[in-house]
Amino acid sequence: MGRRRSILLHEACFALFAGVAWVRFAVALGPASPDALLYLAFLLAGAALVAAGPALGSGAGAKLRLAVYPAGLAAAYMNMGPALTRSGARLWDAELLRLDRLLTGTTPALVLQPLVHPLLTDALSLCYGLFIPYFATSLIWYFFGELPVARRFFAGLIGLYSIGFLGYLLVPAGGPYLAFADLFSVPLAGGLLTEANATLVAIGGNKVDVFPSLHCAASAFVLAFDRRHSRGRFRLFLVPVVGLWFSTVYLRYHYLVDLAAGFALAAVALTAVACRREPSLQFSGDGPSLHRGGEGPAEQPEGR
Repeated sequence: MGRRRSILLHEACFALFAGVAWVRFAVALGPASPDALLYLAFLLAGAALVAAGPALGSGAGAKLRLAVYPAGLAAAYMNMGPALTRSGARLWDAELLRLDRLLTGTTPALVLQPLVHPLLTDALSLCYGLFIPYFATSLIWYFFGELPVARRFFAGLIGLYSIGFLGYLLVPAGGPYLAFADLFSVPLAGGLLTEANATLVAIGGNKVDVFPSLHCAASAFVLAFDRRHSRGRFRLFLVPVVGLWFSTVYLRYHYLVDLAAGFALAAVALTAVACRREPSLQFSGDGPSLHRGGEGPAEQPEGR
């Protein structure tokens, strides 16, 4: 029997996203276009990590199979907006607003207009702006923790992001604040925090990152994971994260269906990593088989 190799959950999800992106841009822009080649490079790099799996089964090697994917996702995020524009992709804001109206008769961002106040806008801008530090510190916290817990965390979060990016790729949209600014009669006035957050969104956003809401999906996943593995972090971030969820519609970045899809995605990711031993698809000379294990005994909840 040959040496067994496994593709981890987050690696499979990322490969699915990269493969779909490669096909889309290869067809729209040509297989030799820089955009198509970027995602082909992602696929090849992921395949190389899987092929090297037996040599990366523990210690620093195992952590390497976790650490590279956030960097790949960041590069893909910055590329997607311009690449979709170059490929002539249309935006789906009208359909998302139509779904909101079908479900509720309107969209939450319009309902919340009477609540707009400079102090509230500043507070919620702060909550929204804290997402990137929250995400980054969560990656660092679990990366330097125990390997079984780190594997589970990265499997869920990177897998969640990869599937979410498929949403951006296939249903690109700009959000109510861009697509339907004329529907709002009350401006989002605020102070320095509001201005700083708006500037960060304008500079750092890719203008297609609406469906699903990964601000909601990722923060819900991390918060629930913290509740089991790091109660101190859970208590520290609970209120800001709830404020973050509210801010996504108050600040007019998202439709209701974006939030629903984001929370559903978080629930799926949490369910996928809730098993006692992480499932992986292993390959040998006898063909592929679903295998649970390779991590030792299940970890216990931590009280950090």
